[in-house]
Amino acid sequence: MAPLKHDTVVADTKARAIPMERMGSGENWLGCHLIALLALHKHFIENDRPVPGFLVIDQPSQVYFPSTTSYRSLDGATASFDKSDADVDAVARMFVLLKQACDELAPRFQVILTEHANLPEPWFQEMLLEPPWRDTGVR
Repeated sequence: MAPLKHDTVVADTKARAIPMERMGSGENWLGCHLIALLALHKHFIENDRPVPGFLVIDQPSQVYFPSTTSYRSLDGATASFDKSDADVDAVARMFVLLKQACDELAPRFQVILTEHANLPEPWFQEMLLEPPWRDTGVR
């Protein structure tokens, strides 16, 4: 069997199949990747497949913050946090999805997330392994 050369995620709707390259923004691409990866991990766990039960994701919130000002509002400074921001809401929903996947597949699955965004919600703060690296002089 020849290796696949053009793997992609496809949303198969009732009307037609839409490959990821035609789905629009980076936000859509991130969502498709997360759904596909979480579904694969769920399948592997439920079918006792020998796949490591973790997923490492680096700064997924970047697709939501085209402006530095918006992004910095989540960078460890909860005082300037604006809950009415649609991007902040989208980031929160993404983190909730990741938490729900971990809760559902526990103890056989974990997500390791490196991220600058820092939501003030207690459930998010409880999951932090290190305090935010804000204004430490370390770059």
